[in-house]
Amino acid sequence: MTGLDAAREEPAHQVVWAHSYGAVLAGFATLRTSSIDDVAVLGAPGLPFSSLVETGLKPGALNVLDAIGDDVADYRRIVHGTKAADVVGATRLL
Repeated sequence: MTGLDAAREEPAHQVVWAHSYGAVLAGFATLRTSSIDDVAVLGAPGLPFSSLVETGLKPGALNVLDAIGDDVADYRRIVHGTKAADVVGATRLL
């Protein structure tokens, strides 16, 4: 993200699509940088925050996609922080 910012005169609108454990890493990235504009997580086994205000994301910038019966996203014991669909401020897309 930093490299993309440095390579441009005007900032790019940066969108991260992340699946499974990549979603966990994308979650940590939102805690460390403000250059990410939008995030979509698919089948995430949890995110390292419970509210969008803990991140550098703007309202409406976190989208959560999961499927009924998704064993990773619907795991009863959260593996990595907060269940993505339960993050305050997240938009759940079905």
